[in-house]
Amino acid sequence: MDTVDLIIKSSTEFYNDLKVDENGRYRSWEHCYSHFIKARGSQEIDYDYLSLQLAFYLASWGMYRGSSFLLQKDYKVHIPVVKELLNEKYDVLAGIDCIGFKDDSNQKLLQDINSFLEQYYDKIRHKVKEQELKNQLSFTLITKILMGTLGCVPAYDRYFIAGIKNQKVATGNYNIRSVMQLVHFYIGKGTKNRVFEHEKESLGSPDSEKLKLKTIADIKNAGFEVEKIIINSNLTEEEAFAAEASLINAFNYVGDAGITNIVAGHHSAEALSVDEYERINGAAPLEEKDIRHKILVIKINRLYQRGMDEKVLSDAVCGVWRVSKEKVRTVEYVFGVYNSLIVAVYKPSEWFVCKEAKDRLPRQDIVLTPKTENRLFFVDERYEQGFSLDENESFYIGKSIAGLQLNQSAQNPITYLYPLEKDKIYI
Repeated sequence: MDTVDLIIKSSTEFYNDLKVDENGRYRSWEHCYSHFIKARGSQEIDYDYLSLQLAFYLASWGMYRGSSFLLQKDYKVHIPVVKELLNEKYDVLAGIDCIGFKDDSNQKLLQDINSFLEQYYDKIRHKVKEQELKNQLSFTLITKILMGTLGCVPAYDRYFIAGIKNQKVATGNYNIRSVMQLVHFYIGKGTKNRVFEHEKESLGSPDSEKLKLKTIADIKNAGFEVEKIIINSNLTEEEAFAAEASLINAFNYVGDAGITNIVAGHHSAEALSVDEYERINGAAPLEEKDIRHKILVIKINRLYQRGMDEKVLSDAVCGVWRVSKEKVRTVEYVFGVYNSLIVAVYKPSEWFVCKEAKDRLPRQDIVLTPKTENRLFFVDERYEQGFSLDENESFYIGKSIAGLQLNQSAQNPITYLYPLEKDKIYI
C-alpha cells in the first residue's frame, strides 16, 4: 500500500469511528473550530466563551495532562491568545487551502502567529516553573492551538511526526520547511504517476465539489475516457511551475477553455493583450502623497473579466466582504483593483450586514451560509442614480497602486489606505 492510500485508509477509519459516538472526546476539535470560524467577522465576540472552548479542546486532546503548566491556570489564561487569533490579518489562514501556503505572505503570517504563541505561553510557563526553562515550548501545543482555531496546520504530536517521518513525507520538526514539504506532498508536482492521480481520486469521490474531480467524473459517467497528455518532462520544480502557469494563462486567454486548476499558477500573472499590458504597466502611479482619503482597496483579480458590463463590475466590488463594520464605516472611497490597476472607484453611501439585508445583496449568485451571513456589502447611491464620477473618483481611476508595495498577491483581497498625515499605510 503506497503512502497516499495508507493515509486515506487510516483517515477514513478514524473518521468512521468518530461518527459512531456523537459525544466523543475528539469532537471537541469540531466544536472549538466551528466557534472560532463563526466568530471571525462577527460584531459581538465572546472572548471568555471562546477561551473556554479552546481550553476544553486542548484538555481533551491531551495538553492538560501530567506536568503541563496549563494545569496551574484557569481557562481565562487563553483570552489574549483568542484575541490575537481573531485579528483580521489572520483571516487568510482560517481554513486555508493547502495551495495557499505557496504564497510567501501566508508563510510569513504563519511564522508571526507561531512567534506570538511561543512568546506568550513561554512567559506563563516560566512563571509556573519558577526556574530557567531548559526546553523550548512544545510545538505540539502550538500546532494543536492552530489546528483547533484556524485549521491551518496539522497537530505535530508524536504520532503525526512518527508517521510523516516513517513515510518520508516531511521532517518531524515543525517549521516552514516541514509545512511546505507537506504542501508539496499534498498538491504533487507531476512526479511518478501524478498524471493518473486526479482520475483515481475522482473515482473515489464522484460527488466531489472540486471542479477538477467533478469534470473527470462527468467525462467518465458519459462513457468516455480521460485523455492524458504529458506536455513536457525532466523539468526542475521551478521550470515545471513556470510551464504550468504559462499554459493555464494561454488557455484562459483564448477563451473559456474549462481549465479547472484552482489557482492560475505558481507566482504567475495572467496573459494580457498588448493594449491591456500597456494600460496596466503604463498607468500613472498612485503615490502615498496622492492619498487624500480613507480608502478600502479590494482586489478583484478573480472576479474581473475582459469587457465586463459596468453594472457587473459594480456588483463585484460592492460585496460581499469579510471586513470590520466599525472600520469600513470610516471609509470614504472604495477601489476595485485588477492587477494593481484601479478599474473602479465608488463612494459608499451605506454598509449592510448580509443577513440583515438579504433583499439588497449585490449579486444573485450569493448564497448565505453561517460563515458568510455576517459579511458586509455596500451601496453607492450616486452611482446607482447615474451620476458621473466626482472629482476625487476621476483623480483615482486608472492609476496603478503597484508602487505602494501593498500585499496584492495574498489571498486576502482587502487592504486599507489612509492619508499620509496618518504617518503610515495600514495593510
